[in-house]
Amino acid sequence: MVRMVEDSKRLTEENEKMKARDRTLKLEVNIREDERDIALEKSMVQHKLIKRLSAEYEVMAKHIGELQYAARRYKDLQQELKDNAAFLDRAVKQIRMLEECLQAANYENSELNSKLLNAEKDTYLLQRVLREAVRSIKEALQVTFNY
Repeated sequence: MVRMVEDSKRLTEENEKMKARDRTLKLEVNIREDERDIALEKSMVQHKLIKRLSAEYEVMAKHIGELQYAARRYKDLQQELKDNAAFLDRAVKQIRMLEECLQAANYENSELNSKLLNAEKDTYLLQRVLREAVRSIKEALQVTFNY
């Protein structure tokens, strides 16, 4: 009987230890489940953050591409502007040269017109003199033939 009491006592102590251990394990399980839930929630938040950052990265990458295109286009337009300015300078110089040539040609044309006018005037005077001479000769010949 003593042994039964001792065994009962020992089993009661063991039962108490097991209950304490069970409570500890349940608490540990609850703590682990809470940690799991916190880790899961943290993981979900991180996943959402990663998705948002990925989307922002895509937008930024697209924007960077657009900016790079705009920078290349700006550089190309700058070169085109430089080329057009050089072309304009050459064209202005050529226009000035052509204007000078035109002025020289106009002056020469004016000189030639003046000479032509003088030649026409001289021709007109010569024609008058020749007509007068022809008329005088005809009169002289008529006078001579009339005798």
